[in-house]
Amino acid sequence: MNNKEIKAALSLISEDTVRDIAPLWELLPDFISGKEWVSEIVECADRMPDWVYNDNDSITLDELQDKASEYADNCCQDSYYSINKRVQELSLWAYDDLDIDVAEMSGDDEPKTINALNSTYLYCAMRGLFYVIAQWAFDKAAELEGANT
Repeated sequence: MNNKEIKAALSLISEDTVRDIAPLWELLPDFISGKEWVSEIVECADRMPDWVYNDNDSITLDELQDKASEYADNCCQDSYYSINKRVQELSLWAYDDLDIDVAEMSGDDEPKTINALNSTYLYCAMRGLFYVIAQWAFDKAAELEGANT
């Protein structure tokens, strides 16, 4: 997909429009809801073009989704206080699907401190969010491209 089309699709996500983009919400896990998540979705869509470089180049969905870990890692480059606050605001501790991702990421060798776990919860949630928004952007870009032909 052409990077310009991906960026155009991502630009459709804003604080004012995100609540009305039903196809995006259908792709997101059930635990993503509420005003805190709206801000996270918009921020992710705003930052995603950082990984979609030159407008004249193309990127595949797999290539973009491979950047999800880098995005999630960047989200966890904050103070433990901020990470812990985000985990609580987003209620990340309350969902079985996210628990499975955290268990896989944590393994048995890592210390199970609240800070380590909160960082892992935030990482898994942001990686998943990036992955889904990338999928939506590709779907929307294809739809926009089809409308222009």
